[in-house]
Amino acid sequence: MYHKFLVLFFSAILIAGCTKVDSFVTRIEYIDADKMLVNCTHLIENENKEYSNDILFVCDVEITEETIIADENGDSLNINNLSIGDNINIILTKAQFINKSVERNLIAKEIILLK
Repeated sequence: MYHKFLVLFFSAILIAGCTKVDSFVTRIEYIDADKMLVNCTHLIENENKEYSNDILFVCDVEITEETIIADENGDSLNINNLSIGDNINIILTKAQFINKSVERNLIAKEIILLK
């Protein structure tokens, strides 16, 4: 019984420390025709549950034919309207865990160019 309690306790701690992300605001670090690298450092907590700015963590975001690209007003854009350094809001096709110990490969459902 004690062992079951410990397993449940540590499982709860692990789950509580990991949350899925379905969208986030970020900056473009690299872009080409079908993918971009974006800054996702602010999504990764260090051991003290604080966000670290000491190391740049990037997420690889796939842009598919189904990905909608628009500005904040909802006006349609395309990949050529995006540049390195742009601030964007990315909405993912599905919620995912983002941390430093797993590959951060994401698929964009929608990309919104912010002003």
